[in-house]
Amino acid sequence: MGRARQAFGGTARALAGTAALVLAGCGSDSAESLGLLCPDAAIVGELSKLSRFGGQAATPDALAFYGEIVGVTGNCAYDDDIVAVELQVSSVFDRPPGGPAVTEPVPYFVAVTRPDGAVVGKQELTIPVEFRDGEIRAGFSDEVTVELPLPGGRATGGDYRIYLGFQLTQAELDYNRRAAP
Repeated sequence: MGRARQAFGGTARALAGTAALVLAGCGSDSAESLGLLCPDAAIVGELSKLSRFGGQAATPDALAFYGEIVGVTGNCAYDDDIVAVELQVSSVFDRPPGGPAVTEPVPYFVAVTRPDGAVVGKQELTIPVEFRDGEIRAGFSDEVTVELPLPGGRATGGDYRIYLGFQLTQAELDYNRRAAP
């Protein structure tokens, strides 16, 4: 299980692609009791799945493993001019039966946007997907802390959005787009 901390602000970057979103709200009793909102966290639909192939062809018989980010939950806490968002990211990975033990690094990202949609920060993290000898399913959970600066005025964590997805290659993204219903 990994743990990452990232402060966001500064230069904007574009997200790779747009997609349907699966929303998972963040909540905190202390923040909510003060009337302060936590940022919404969303998994970018088109970037939530990963099909990794062993070889040149992206065919079912060449599938090395398949993964999906299945959930994100979290809570937030306010401290002066910062809101800290603690996220729990859950993923599941499957592979064909009979494979040897293997560990495969799989990159994913956490990006933050302002209300106008501008990306104010993005961090790439790595999931060390590990299959034991003969194992066909592996689960992973990662804890990520995102610290958001709150500019003066009435800004709250609810003014931001957090997006998560796999950091796909162009070929992996193209495969997802072809495989989508």
